Amino acid sequence: MLDINEKPACSTCEELITDYSNCGRNSFYCGDKRSATETEPHRRIAQSRSKEIPVKTAPRWCPRKGEIMT
Repeated sequence: MLDINEKPACSTCEELITDYSNCGRNSFYCGDKRSATETEPHRRIAQSRSKEIPVKTAPRWCPRKGEIMT
């Protein structure tokens, strides 16, 4: 659960799956079961040539956005 003042971010999420590639772009996926689609078990968040995720906050479809504690 998230605090009221805390925004969900993929970089701090425990469900983040990273796929590091030696010769190309690194891929970052959401491992939350609620974010799965019909064709993919893990939804892609972003790709980057660096080892850091380029997304500062969570995407619109993030299932953690509705988990704010009151």
